[in-house]
Amino acid sequence: AEAAAQLEALLPYAPRTFEVHELLGLVYAAQSQDAKAVEQLQIAVRLKPDSAAARTNLAASLFHSGKSELAEGQFRKALELDPRDYDANHNLGELYIQSGRIAEAVPLLEKAQEIRPSYDNGYDLALSYFQTGKLSQATQLVQALEQTKNTGELHNLLAQIDEKNGEFVPAVNEF
Repeated sequence: AEAAAQLEALLPYAPRTFEVHELLGLVYAAQSQDAKAVEQLQIAVRLKPDSAAARTNLAASLFHSGKSELAEGQFRKALELDPRDYDANHNLGELYIQSGRIAEAVPLLEKAQEIRPSYDNGYDLALSYFQTGKLSQATQLVQALEQTKNTGELHNLLAQIDEKNGEFVPAVNEF
């Protein structure tokens, strides 16, 4: 709240400053003030349309506020500007997952995992592999993720994979 107040006080003195609008948009997003966040991030994108990060931030706020189609467009523009942007790849993959477009999510999640391996993206990717029938890839990824973070959700996913493969005793052991 203090950051928002300070940035709001700067706005009259720096109405065309990308950084002020972007930071204020991020602060509003952190406070779950979606409409204000989107407004400030849209201004930031207008001021610096070639910023992949700004477009990704705007897309995330649009998605959070229920505007999936607009968010998808901004994520796609961010990827055009910077195809190796982890957040744009991961977040667009998440958008596809939540809208039931799992097969479209896979290459984006793969790219994100290649750029910056992480448990969260890796889990989403393994689950997407499972849901699209790529069971051996799902198993390999789950086993790799277990080496860094051994969680119940990984064991549950591995059990589901084993079960789908007809390996019922290993599935029970994982459950």
